[in-house]
Amino acid sequence: MKTFLAVIIALGLTSTLPAENSPEYLRFFDPSKGFKPAQTNLTEAFLQAAASLEHFGSPEPYLRHMLSEHERIHKKAVAKFGHEAVTILPDSLTAERIEKLIVNWNKLSPVLGLESFARDVGQDVRLGIRGVWDKGTTAVTLLNEHQQKVLKDLSSPEPRSFGFQQLKEQAVKELDLDKAVLHLEDYQVQRRDAVMNADLVNAKFIGLQKTLRKKLPPEKADQITAAIKGTFLDVAMMVHSELEAGIVEWSLK
Repeated sequence: MKTFLAVIIALGLTSTLPAENSPEYLRFFDPSKGFKPAQTNLTEAFLQAAASLEHFGSPEPYLRHMLSEHERIHKKAVAKFGHEAVTILPDSLTAERIEKLIVNWNKLSPVLGLESFARDVGQDVRLGIRGVWDKGTTAVTLLNEHQQKVLKDLSSPEPRSFGFQQLKEQAVKELDLDKAVLHLEDYQVQRRDAVMNADLVNAKFIGLQKTLRKKLPPEKADQITAAIKGTFLDVAMMVHSELEAGIVEWSLK
């Protein structure tokens, strides 16, 4: 694993920049080609997931893809190391839980207009990573730095101590998601684009909550909003697990 770590770092961790004349999200997810095998580049993994949301308007295809990827890679690990090999799939993202999540999403989607909501969130995430000039924002730096730490953590003989929770906490800090008021004119372009699009995603959930509160009791509206927000967080967690699964697969070679 340590040798693999050195190879990955030597190859570089920045996202591969697509051709500028490629059509929008199709550069990161082309439905005619399907999803890529589990990737070892966290930026590319997030861009693919975001683009699939833009295309499908649903988290279901990506989640099902990654459940299959985890199963495929786990089988390879078992073949090499025996049944003591453990899956890298997070405990909270079992096939049963994902199935319930998908069922609930599909029930709520036509009622709440979640298809267009998911497409918009996917676009905001993509633009938050690529930026107005399509050259990458500080979100890429954040993801690359986190990726290096995950690689080192996975290569260590010690128990896991670094993962999605740390990425979420760092994103809140770096993207100013904990601030009530933003002064975007004070930011440099690369940071502004990342912060602005993160704020747009946050604003969409606030807008959804307000809309639901006009039709439902506040407690019920808040519960539904939290469930939908939790679904997108689960997608982000699955993206993080894609990085880990990709690393595991490379280590089996």
